[in-house]
Amino acid sequence: MLAMGCRERTRGAIGTAGTRPAGVYTAGAVQYYMNVSNLAVGRKVVILGSGDIGLIMARRMILEGAEVVCVAEILPQPSGIAGNIVRCLEDFDIPLHLNTTVVEIHGKERVTGVTLAEVGPKMGERKGTRRFIECDTLLLSVGLIPETELTIDLGLSMSPATNGAIVDESFHTSAPGIFSCGNVLQVHDVVDYATLEAEKTGIAAAKWAMTGKLPDSKINISAGAGLRYILPATISGEDAIDFTTRPWKEEHDKSVVFKSGGEVLRRLKMPHMEPAGMIRVRVGKGRFRHVVNNEITVEVED
Repeated sequence: MLAMGCRERTRGAIGTAGTRPAGVYTAGAVQYYMNVSNLAVGRKVVILGSGDIGLIMARRMILEGAEVVCVAEILPQPSGIAGNIVRCLEDFDIPLHLNTTVVEIHGKERVTGVTLAEVGPKMGERKGTRRFIECDTLLLSVGLIPETELTIDLGLSMSPATNGAIVDESFHTSAPGIFSCGNVLQVHDVVDYATLEAEKTGIAAAKWAMTGKLPDSKINISAGAGLRYILPATISGEDAIDFTTRPWKEEHDKSVVFKSGGEVLRRLKMPHMEPAGMIRVRVGKGRFRHVVNNEITVEVED
């Protein structure tokens, strides 16, 4: 079972210019220092990236008595779920600057400030938008990198959308007897979903170990318009399946639709969808009786 999880992107991974002073941390490192070691990391903080861990730590820093000057996000929309934007930023009057990034870090021994700049549609810096922000701490929440070295070394079929292995309904990969689950398979927004995924994978792996058999996954599932990916990629149609997916962009009052042969198998109305939030859709096994040519497409529709 491949369940290696993810690692955080560091300053080196995003190539931020400037000096190399103390006071630059990933959000996960700050969580460890504060929650496990009971250490304060700084008093005046700028956060780069609006991922969920970074948003949660923004609130935590405020509650511990620090000042969070702002959160800068390079994308035109937040990377964290809407609930965390409200609970962790808006409720504490912390500014969120979209289309903005840190272009330089200042300080010799300790961070003394950062330079922010706006970015354009192609992520290039907009001239004349640089501004200096005084701070003693820069907290990075700039995404996760799946620990896929073992997956790649094993030569498993990979998804370019998730950077994880391609799996069937049993979380079985393209290699017999090798399974994958958790954040190395797809980055989850809620830890409970990763736990449920691991439980299902463990049961399937045990069944394989005892019998050498799993359901014959012959129905192909593909992501259509509006969706980045769909998991699992193949199913047997013998049982109800919990599918997971993410939209390309924020959508309102749309539906996630499962189709086969031009006919709708399942339609789920979604009042709100966002790239940061994972969508989970359960499809009962009775719906799979109407599959045509073993192909199902899942897409976003009005």
